[in-house]
Amino acid sequence: MSNDNVNHPSHYTSGPFECIELTSRYPFLGGNAIKYVYRWQGKNGLEDLKKALWYLNRAKEESPYEPLGLYPLDSFVPPYCDFHTDDEAVRMLRKLARLNWQNMRGFWKGMAELACDHKSGYTRAKKTLERRIRLLESMLTDEEQTVLSAVWQDKELTESQNRIAYRLQARGLAKLDKSDGVWNPTGKER
Repeated sequence: MSNDNVNHPSHYTSGPFECIELTSRYPFLGGNAIKYVYRWQGKNGLEDLKKALWYLNRAKEESPYEPLGLYPLDSFVPPYCDFHTDDEAVRMLRKLARLNWQNMRGFWKGMAELACDHKSGYTRAKKTLERRIRLLESMLTDEEQTVLSAVWQDKELTESQNRIAYRLQARGLAKLDKSDGVWNPTGKER
């Protein structure tokens, strides 16, 4: 697809599907949080992540017990407003998580959890954004950024890169587990 900055900008079409296919399933606040994370590496970087966090927090502030602005539009069915899962939104979010789209797996998993009515998804999405923002705002060398990117993408590291990864972990910039000889940025079993 050619780059059409009005109808199909490349920062929205470079993923596994066009961003609007997912954001149109959400109210304004949730859709914007998703949009900014979806495009952050292709457009405004750190600024987009900060905006996504702002929209996520705003949705929670507007309805602290039920962050309605973060649920897909079709999740509540009248007349009783019973919750039902928007399977298509969940499928798209899980696909983004599986692909680790924009190196934001935790955010996509959190939004998928919310779409399934698991309130803990908000915390996962928020913490992922806060960690990434903190990381990008910290003073990292180019080599450290390369190692972090490799860890986020589950790539094998050289011996010198492993030393850098341990230093980053000691600084609290990454939660890593190397029990099976391979860095695991999520700390979960494989």
